[in-house]
Amino acid sequence: MKVFCFIFIYILLSTSASANPISPVNKYSEMQTFGSVIVQCPIEKTWKTVGNIKGWFESVLGDFLVSIKINGGERELETTVSYDVETGVREENASGHSEERLIELSDYNYRLVTTFNHSTLPLMPWTTTVTLEKVTFIDNPVDYTLIKFSQSGSINVPPSSKEATKAKIQKLFDTVFAPSLKEKFDGCS
Repeated sequence: MKVFCFIFIYILLSTSASANPISPVNKYSEMQTFGSVIVQCPIEKTWKTVGNIKGWFESVLGDFLVSIKINGGERELETTVSYDVETGVREENASGHSEERLIELSDYNYRLVTTFNHSTLPLMPWTTTVTLEKVTFIDNPVDYTLIKFSQSGSINVPPSSKEATKAKIQKLFDTVFAPSLKEKFDGCS
């Protein structure tokens, strides 16, 4: 009798497991870009603007949710400055990694590429990745910085809801985040 019960339970568990397979969390995940803001800044106002944006992140997300380190000053060619970004608390905690490099393109043309903040925020039903990229061109007569803030991420919803969800995120970016962020671009166009 014990053997029969054991075999019955084994068969029951086996069929239950095969009948209800565990579906992946990101079953419908697909990277999307929701929006971006690009401004042109004079070289001398670049770091002040980046500092303003750092303050914007902290005021919107809360300084306890995101920690961003900004490194200014002189940079050597091909030197990579790295720093980590920690976002969230407890189970929602996520982390990102940022890097910046100064690349020599010619004798008078340099490009500084900075990934300012690249972190995953636990916003459902999508995961949002926020990236601020700063590209500096130093050339005659070009002497400015292009600062790009873009929002992209994986939308984890069924295909039938994907476009509607993306439209909601796009509207949120265009009507709330972008205007608020542009106020911090002091002296930039």
